[in-house]
Amino acid sequence: MLPEPTDSKGSGTLNTAQIALGYELTEKFALGLRANYYFGNLYDLNELAQSNAELINGYETKNNVRNFNFTLGASYQTLNTSTDRKLTIGATTTFGNTSNMTSEYKNSTYFYDATGTTIQSGSESIIEQKTASSKNLLPLQASIGVGYGEENKWFLSVQGDYKKGESISYFGKSFDLQDSYRISAGGWYLPNYNNFRSYFSRVVYRYGAFYEKGSLKIAGQNINKFGVSAGVLLPFKNSSITRMSGLELGLEVGKRGTLKNDLINQNFINFRVGFNFADKWFRKRLYE
Repeated sequence: MLPEPTDSKGSGTLNTAQIALGYELTEKFALGLRANYYFGNLYDLNELAQSNAELINGYETKNNVRNFNFTLGASYQTLNTSTDRKLTIGATTTFGNTSNMTSEYKNSTYFYDATGTTIQSGSESIIEQKTASSKNLLPLQASIGVGYGEENKWFLSVQGDYKKGESISYFGKSFDLQDSYRISAGGWYLPNYNNFRSYFSRVVYRYGAFYEKGSLKIAGQNINKFGVSAGVLLPFKNSSITRMSGLELGLEVGKRGTLKNDLINQNFINFRVGFNFADKWFRKRLYE
């Protein structure tokens, strides 16, 4: 008989400690640096059993994570006061990765006692057991974006993201991930935020598209993803341009995968609903 899954368990935490500083070199150009420290322990157990049998086959993985790296960022912004048009350029790079993730993997068979929660003493038989250490937990990542638009009217932006490939361990085996990248573009349009007689003139219309070269390569084929999105911000009646609170609605349609070499092609539709409370409680008072 074929084995059937009986249980999957997972526990643990992954924590982050960060310290950051920024410096404005000029009115238009600024730099920032952030130090990141990740630490925690993760535990995963997958159990399989033969039908109508009590023998359990368990795949247990324990990960101890310790990772330290830096994120460097820079931004440039200029505003043409005669046209109210603004150009923004930003970039970040995560580097200096010094990680140490120790993984302990065990494949064994065993019986549970009458309570069904504790392994019977002496019943465990280890099939395979190994320990591995990873030095490439969080690989090099970089991002750059350019935006241009008119204040309180419209905005367009393009962004590129890159992530260096890495090796990960799962079920005691090592898998290599390729270099990946993502290119996205989008923007928003606000017809006339001063027109309080026409509600739809004060609605923010958003749009976007993306293409992502995935890190997975199966049967010689890259598992890529692309999609388009559209949405609106429906402002509350008392919202102003400086406090644009409202209901956010968004729709994303896309595709992931391929049908080549008998693989799977996935079409997806995501609908998002959210609230934006940009009210006076979150604004710093200028006068006491």
